[in-house]
Amino acid sequence: MMIMILVQITKIENLPENLQELHLDNNQIMKIENLPNSLRYMNISSNLITELPLSLLELNHLYKLYCNNNPIENINPLVEQWLRRLDIMYSYEPYY
Repeated sequence: MMIMILVQITKIENLPENLQELHLDNNQIMKIENLPNSLRYMNISSNLITELPLSLLELNHLYKLYCNNNPIENINPLVEQWLRRLDIMYSYEPYY
């Protein structure tokens, strides 16, 4: 007999300060906050995130961000400018 338990993450908290990659696609996360500055790669696609917060500007090492298929209403112009200026590869598609 095999028992399978499916868990979906709804909140991000208490991440280690030296974390470099975060793969949390296909969950039910609504907010991203309190992320460690050491992050280099983040995949938060297919969640319930409605905005990319200004706190992303503090992620000095981030070079890839995948956030497509979230109900993001709009991206703060400062965040979008920062992503483009730093040549961060990011993927964003409207939620369908």
